[in-house]
Amino acid sequence: MMPRPLQIAGQRFGRLLVMNYDRTEFGITFWRCQCDCGSEKIVRGLHLTNGHTRSCGCMRKEFRGPPRKHGHTVGKKYSLEYRSWSSMLQRCYYKKHIGYANYGAKGITVCPTWVNSFEQFLADMGPRPAKNYTLDRIESDQGYSKSNCRWATGREQAFNKKGVHYIDIDGQPIPVRFAAEALGISHQVVGKKIRVLGMSPDAAIFDRGPAAASELERQIDKEKILAALSQAGGRFFSKNEEAAR
Repeated sequence: MMPRPLQIAGQRFGRLLVMNYDRTEFGITFWRCQCDCGSEKIVRGLHLTNGHTRSCGCMRKEFRGPPRKHGHTVGKKYSLEYRSWSSMLQRCYYKKHIGYANYGAKGITVCPTWVNSFEQFLADMGPRPAKNYTLDRIESDQGYSKSNCRWATGREQAFNKKGVHYIDIDGQPIPVRFAAEALGISHQVVGKKIRVLGMSPDAAIFDRGPAAASELERQIDKEKILAALSQAGGRFFSKNEEAAR
């Protein structure tokens, strides 16, 4: 007697809702599923439970390119916003994607409203400010959603990575590299003081001579750093990025 198939009717896998058991062939169980797009598809049970199949095929079509109704094409090329949306989905759900190991395999997901709608993604995020901005997660251990995403430059994303050192100025965390550039000192030297000499980020930035900086010297440097931050619109840019704005 063959074992009874795993009961998964009523469960959801990606865009597929399992409607009912269909058949078993050569020990392989098949289930009838309803896709969010309205289509029906017969899927192997194993492909549902291991994440291999998450839609009727509509998700793959969306990866290939935007429908004309989106209006996000420039000539025969897709818009920067659409590419960001499509790449986000592929990193999280397409196992053959080069970035899947660092995203989908680690449990990074996309909020349901964005999975099913490029228009909603665009409404939430707005257009890219410039070509050098890409989609960034504010909290790197959380998924993609309106509250956890922003358009950011490569420099801003580098500042957002784990292991970045900060100094505190009036309750505002400032990346050490940004502070060093604002003061015209080498961030490599500052980094060496922290890593090799064991200095605190605060001391590495402000105590540049053999003796500790005076309170007046520290205050002058802090004002220079805050002025640079204000000039950058409250965002952390490199000098090259500021010139390109």
